Amino acid sequence: MEKLAHNLRLRRIIEDGIIAIFKQWKKLTAATSFDHELQKLSHRKAAEYALNHFNNSTYFQSKSKLYQYIKSEVLKATSADRIHAEFGVFKGQSINYFADCKTEIQWYGFDSFEGLPENWSGSGKTKEHFSTLGKLPKVRQNVTLIPGLFETTLPQWVRAQNKPFAFLHLDADLYSSTKQVLDIADSYIDENTLFLFDEYFGYVGWENGEHKAWIEWLTGKPYRAECVAYAGNGTALFRLITIPAA
Repeated sequence: MEKLAHNLRLRRIIEDGIIAIFKQWKKLTAATSFDHELQKLSHRKAAEYALNHFNNSTYFQSKSKLYQYIKSEVLKATSADRIHAEFGVFKGQSINYFADCKTEIQWYGFDSFEGLPENWSGSGKTKEHFSTLGKLPKVRQNVTLIPGLFETTLPQWVRAQNKPFAFLHLDADLYSSTKQVLDIADSYIDENTLFLFDEYFGYVGWENGEHKAWIEWLTGKPYRAECVAYAGNGTALFRLITIPAA
């Protein structure tokens, strides 16, 4: 055994081979375990939040089932005379899906199509992740795309429309982008406006994303938010209820 321990060639094989692989394996599994714990804690916080705040809401196990509910039950009741808009279009899958609900509803899709304006903290997605290199996706005839940053395109556009929102699909992911939309659209939001947040909670750092933008926007408003329905992936649909005057 002593001779084997002092055999340089054998030691090199063991240290550079077996031990090095073992150390690398420990690093990889440690990272995986850490990621698992982060996800688990984030999911637990989201589940506790849902149990404490969404007791009267309809729960769906998947986003696809929530989307089906919105398409079959919610959008059929919204007014075609009000604005239906999506913020964060990417490849157009969701806006096309909702546009198929009623052809008389005109949808407007806002996106830079060049990625996020900043890295999405907590998600591991960088600015380039949702970029289509400026290429617009194919959309239904009742969909109009408005390319550019929200802060550039939305203020003038919403003033020109001069009518309230019926449905705001906020798939902007970031706190900053979501807050921009809510603040700019503020004067055109009322009790008949519905809000769909695609990443409301559940991911690492969700408390500082769309959720934070929504809570901040609500502060000081004459409304309280009621969650109509939500899904296990973190998507949530809200409506506003006017707070009675004291």
